[in-house]
Amino acid sequence: MATGTNGIATEGEAKEKLGYSGSVDTNKCCTKARAVAMGADSSKLTSYKDNQLVKYSDLYQAGLDPDIAPYGVYICDNKGRLWKREDWDTASNSKASGVAVIVNAYYKFVIAKEEQKGIEWGGYGTLINFCITTTDLNIAKTDYNGKDNTDAIIAQLGESEAYAARYCKEYVFPHGVKGYLPALGELYKAYQNKSEVDACMSLIGGKPLYDSSISNYRKWSSTQCNNNTAWSLNWYDGNITNLINKNQKYYDVRPFAPFK
Repeated sequence: MATGTNGIATEGEAKEKLGYSGSVDTNKCCTKARAVAMGADSSKLTSYKDNQLVKYSDLYQAGLDPDIAPYGVYICDNKGRLWKREDWDTASNSKASGVAVIVNAYYKFVIAKEEQKGIEWGGYGTLINFCITTTDLNIAKTDYNGKDNTDAIIAQLGESEAYAARYCKEYVFPHGVKGYLPALGELYKAYQNKSEVDACMSLIGGKPLYDSSISNYRKWSSTQCNNNTAWSLNWYDGNITNLINKNQKYYDVRPFAPFK
């Protein structure tokens, strides 16, 4: 691949391999400093000096910026950078923050490696103000306001009891961001990418969203149905229901988070 002597990469080759979008001197041989500026993983280049020419085979992406990454499913590291599953090194699993899903430019989130089993939604008999509330499935599936819903739930229910939204808000992701209880639309979009989400979660050693040996398959969402019930999604088969009372404790909760 490399056109330089002894496998040295040109800037044009480094740009293509690293997914860099800026301008380069296409036929000029690439130095370590230039490669790092284009997004190369500096930990793979420790044997080079900044002004030393680098080999094409030693160039690896240092993760993608979530603001410009293409739509899809990724592994998110503890710096908020994104990695395709095939590029992730399992030796770095301790640095994994979760599994990221980018739906479009507006809807993107990270799914935690952990969850809380058997926790109630909270506030049975109470209608939460400023929380998306609907009895219509099609409307519920377009709710992506998990963070705002979570804030509204906590503002009304307080912090004296254990419940789903509070657990999520108090969960801090390794990339330094607090979690939230996902809205049904966010859960549903994650489920639409179930195969890749599950594969990425398994690769980083995260807790499965579904495990046939235990009943952790149904997840609470922050989308409210009425004063007594809320929406949830079955990760095993995608079934969605709004029939379970908020005070039931046999549903689980998986925190989601923004990138920043």
